Amino acid sequence: MKKAALIFFLICLADTAILSVLLLKANRPISSPGGWFGVFLFTGWISLGLNGGVFLFLYVGRKLFLKRIVDHFRLGWPGFLALGLIGFNILWALWIRLGMTHQWASIRPFMTLSGLLQSLGLVLLLLVIFYAGWNSGTRPLFQAVLSLGIAVLIVIGLLQWNRAEERTQQRVALESIRAVLPPMPRPPAPEAVEASPSAPLIVLGIDGMEWTVFLPLAKAGRLPFLSGLIENGTIGYLNNGDSSLSAVIWPTIFSGRTADEHGIHGFQKILLRGGKTTLRNLLVMEPGPDTFFGLSLFSARLFNPGLWQAKNIDSSDIDVAMVWDVASRYNKKVVVSDVLLGYPVGAVNGAMVDLETGSDQVQRSFFPADLADRWHPKPIPDDSKILSDASFHKASDRLNDEVDFTIGLIRQFAPDLAVYYTHYLDTVQHFNWDFYARGKFFLWRLPRALSQKDWEQLVLENQNDRCFLSYVAVDHTIGKILTAFPRATIMIVSDHGWTYSGYEHFSSPEGVIILSGPQAKEGAVLKKAGILDVVPTVLSILGIPVSKELGGSVLSQALTSEQPTIYIDRYDPFVPKKTAGSAGQEGRQKRETDRLRSMGYIK
Repeated sequence: MKKAALIFFLICLADTAILSVLLLKANRPISSPGGWFGVFLFTGWISLGLNGGVFLFLYVGRKLFLKRIVDHFRLGWPGFLALGLIGFNILWALWIRLGMTHQWASIRPFMTLSGLLQSLGLVLLLLVIFYAGWNSGTRPLFQAVLSLGIAVLIVIGLLQWNRAEERTQQRVALESIRAVLPPMPRPPAPEAVEASPSAPLIVLGIDGMEWTVFLPLAKAGRLPFLSGLIENGTIGYLNNGDSSLSAVIWPTIFSGRTADEHGIHGFQKILLRGGKTTLRNLLVMEPGPDTFFGLSLFSARLFNPGLWQAKNIDSSDIDVAMVWDVASRYNKKVVVSDVLLGYPVGAVNGAMVDLETGSDQVQRSFFPADLADRWHPKPIPDDSKILSDASFHKASDRLNDEVDFTIGLIRQFAPDLAVYYTHYLDTVQHFNWDFYARGKFFLWRLPRALSQKDWEQLVLENQNDRCFLSYVAVDHTIGKILTAFPRATIMIVSDHGWTYSGYEHFSSPEGVIILSGPQAKEGAVLKKAGILDVVPTVLSILGIPVSKELGGSVLSQALTSEQPTIYIDRYDPFVPKKTAGSAGQEGRQKRETDRLRSMGYIK
């Protein structure tokens, strides 16, 4: 038993050391010994809990139903324990990566032929690991080394196979997109709305919008307002920098700074040892084998002896100025409506609102505070999952309420810059992207294997599914904005597209950018545009100097103005907002956590 205890301790120590190093590296700077010790305790407790559970399973299993296997392989209890713990750590890493691609670990499980074969690969890997400990023959050491070498090759092969599948993204030839759209004169307004004489720049952040869903619906005439913008403006793919996590991308889009600069790496953070050390990068969606994808899952499920506290990320965690902060400093009027991670709102030269609020957070959700008296939305779906027509209609009604409220704000404050963000489209797709597999458990292939023509046919056959009606609903609300502000310049950006494997959008498919209106060139296609380029372009349109601290470039090929952009070295130092106390935030914290968990963003 002493050998078993030593093996258990060494494996826990190895897991703790690996996790600690990765967390400390990802969350620099944590330079104090107290911070290091807090990270070590946090990861050590998780390692102890995980490996302790496996230890218990192996111990009971050896006594009850695995005795023959142990005896046959002549492992002995220490060897059996070592291989079991090593096998668990390897299999967990692969299971998460492979499972997401084929929906084993998602909100709606189904299996594909490729997924089945990869599952058999996991079984083969486990057998090879155990074979490495079979004390038979005259050269057991050679047998063990050879077997473990084969196991490494299996791991590499499975990861490469899976990586190739999750990277699949169909692309639309944007150069020819206008040619295949039906003639699209601007259609009449969806409802009578008095036109405003103001001509702001309106930035619409539409989470999850992508070209390959847009195209077949637009060709069928279902998206007249978006088609009009495209016909009269500049379009392109928006490179998201190998990330598809909304919490990371949108702060970059709206600040022009990288994740390392703005400090947001996910939807949640961990406060260690009474809040003295904060981990904001929890290694959740990093490129690679996602070995520690389950870190947030386990930290939420294991008994916590007071070593940490999980909190949702909010605007007070953002370390840099956002575009509306910069515009306000240069005396531009702004309206900011419901942006992701915009709570608590800040003081701006105009108005800033967070519409996901309850009556307990009015002071933190509306600036000026009296705007709360005008916000009377229809209720959002109770279960936060858009899996029925009834919940879809409630979510669509909520979208219309938000757009109507935002239009009212723009009319009232007459801003130079208005920003509105919606997660509606992405939320609907998260729960309905299985339109091709709904009610099925096994699929021979996924739509990623279809040609563009066959994919468009599949979309049109299902165009009245909730997944695609969400595009129609978004198009309708864009029509409201165009009708209310016919002289505005409209910029539409999305953080990511979707893939046609079960992996949804976690393989970082590129987003969308559309720029249309008086300040946009007509008929142009952006060859190279990224999420870092949005803020410099917005500032250039507004006539605000662009800081050389920003990593992107002005998309001048999309603009009609030939006025040269003014550059400065840096803006005045930004002081991040600090959340004053926590009174009244418990309800919001729970609502947001439930919503993120239901969509699979957190565990």
